[in-house]
Amino acid sequence: MSLKKKHKSRYLSFIKGELIDLCYPSEIAIDEDNWAEWFNNTKELQATNHGIYPNTRALQKSFFKSIANDTSKIVLLICDKKKHKAVGVVSLQNINHQSRSAEISINASSLDKKNLHPLGTLEAMALITEHAFEEIGLRRVYGGQAFPILRTWNKMNELIGFRSEGISRQSFIRGQKVIDTVLISCLYENYIKIKNIRGSLWGSSKTISRTMRKQGKKSYADILSDNFKELEKSYFKFLLKE
Repeated sequence: MSLKKKHKSRYLSFIKGELIDLCYPSEIAIDEDNWAEWFNNTKELQATNHGIYPNTRALQKSFFKSIANDTSKIVLLICDKKKHKAVGVVSLQNINHQSRSAEISINASSLDKKNLHPLGTLEAMALITEHAFEEIGLRRVYGGQAFPILRTWNKMNELIGFRSEGISRQSFIRGQKVIDTVLISCLYENYIKIKNIRGSLWGSSKTISRTMRKQGKKSYADILSDNFKELEKSYFKFLLKE
């Protein structure tokens, strides 16, 4: 009878998930799991503002120290369940207790994420969003996504309650690329409706896969973008007839 080798976690879990754990930031991620190098993977970072200037371990350690007492943000490591390696980060930034809102951000551009489940990053988004509502008491979690580069990721986020709420025209620039940004948010009221059905924002990977099969071919962002352009073209005809 063979015994499977168990990998002892090098990180303390803050939120345990089904496919991944969200763990406390640690210098181990810098020294052993290449946290600094995640932000140098230019190919994987084309839809972000990272990978433009080189990141170093010294800079990453400086950032690590800066977040220790910063209550305006929560940064957590995304750790895979199999090898207990950190492969990315997910965060809540600009936490505002007056407006009860926060901006969500995620980066999982580690080259060593072969053990990460395809839905792992989506679960990371769900777990930290639920934490925002249940523990911090927020009412709105929002973000922006380069569009149409991230249209597939945008559509996946619909599965956990995020909805596109507008188009910011030509607001994302990377090198010579100038494209739009889709503004997204998950409201507390959306979260509660999903929680009442699934028991949590995530439910399970089976629940997410089942919901995905019911989803339309086009994302709400695609429909919104198409209609936005047609409506704009139709409405502003009066400016071209002076």
